[in-house]
Amino acid sequence: MAKSSKIDNKGIFTVLGILGLGWILSRGSGSGSGGSGSGGSFPGGSMSDPRGIRNNNPGNIKYNSANNWLGKIPGPQNTDPGRTFEQFTDLKYGLRAMLILLKKYYINDNLKTIKGIINKWDPGSTSSGSGYVPYISDRMDLDPTDLLDLSDLKDLAVHISSFENGTKVTSPGEIQDIVDQFNLQI
Repeated sequence: MAKSSKIDNKGIFTVLGILGLGWILSRGSGSGSGGSGSGGSFPGGSMSDPRGIRNNNPGNIKYNSANNWLGKIPGPQNTDPGRTFEQFTDLKYGLRAMLILLKKYYINDNLKTIKGIINKWDPGSTSSGSGYVPYISDRMDLDPTDLLDLSDLKDLAVHISSFENGTKVTSPGEIQDIVDQFNLQI
C-alpha cells in the first residue's frame, strides 16, 4: 500500500490558483485580436481605455457594414460590444476615416460651422445637453455658427477625438501627418 493516499487539498488549491493566475495574466498580454501590444481582444488598448482608443477609432464612428475603410477590422472580427463602432487596425486609419467624414460633411453636405458638423457627427448632442458644441467652440476659439475653412477640419478632428474619449488623443502635428501620408487635401 502506498505511504499516503490522502490528497492534500491545500496543495491542490495552490496549484489551481497559480494556473488560474497564469491564465488570467496571459489573457491581458496582447494575445487578443491584434493591435499594438495591447491587452485583451481590442485592437488599440485594454478594457480600461476609452472605447475610441480601444477601437483605434478616436471619433467613435458608428459601425456600418457598407463602409470599406482602409484599415477597418471586418465585421466578423470586430470585437466592439454590440458592434456599435468601427474598429481599425491602427489609430492612423481611424483618424483618416474621421478626416474623410469631416471633409464629406463640409463639401458634400455643405456643413460649414461647428454646430452644423457636430449635429451631424453626433445627432442629438445639442438636445442632450452634452456640451459637445460649446466644448469644440471653446477649444477652437470660434462661435458655433462661424464659417469654417476647409483647413479648420484638422483642428476640429483633434477636439472631436478629445471630447469623444475624455482625454487628449492626438495633436495638430499628428493630424497633419495623417493628411500628408494619405494625401487628404485638407
